[in-house]
Amino acid sequence: MQLYNWVAGTREVVSFEGDIRAIRLMSYQYAPLNVPAMDLEIGYNTSSFLFYLSTHTSIMLLIITLVVLGYAQWTKTKYGSINLLIFNRVSGPTWVGRSFLVIRGATALILLATAPVTLEKNRGLTNFQVDKRPWYYSMILAGELTWIIYIKIRQLWHRDLVALLLGLEFGFGM
Repeated sequence: MQLYNWVAGTREVVSFEGDIRAIRLMSYQYAPLNVPAMDLEIGYNTSSFLFYLSTHTSIMLLIITLVVLGYAQWTKTKYGSINLLIFNRVSGPTWVGRSFLVIRGATALILLATAPVTLEKNRGLTNFQVDKRPWYYSMILAGELTWIIYIKIRQLWHRDLVALLLGLEFGFGM
């Protein structure tokens, strides 16, 4: 009967393994307790914030791209195809902002560092099911990760100027 209760999920079994022997303990029988997730949970709020910030950045880059291409067509400007390859590096930090781009790159880093899992319920038991991420998702995320590299390289190129400006700001800001 106790084995049935353990399989049904009303008892917990724990095994403590020592140097000499293992001690197996079984809990009392408890009714299952359903606890809803809290709205103030940090993981949920942070992931929602990162999602909306990344979506905002995507929409801004799309609007900038459409405006620039529309203006180029309207004025009949001849633009080389090589300029389209560096468009993100120019338009991103200039019109979207470096902080948004760093957060977007950090979001891609977080997504690449975690496995895509789903919570599945099967016959009253709940477990994680690891899903395989398609290769093109990984390629897109790796491309988004380059925003951090763009911002870091730009900081390295201008680090002397940034150090001078921060020194002046600190000196005169007091």
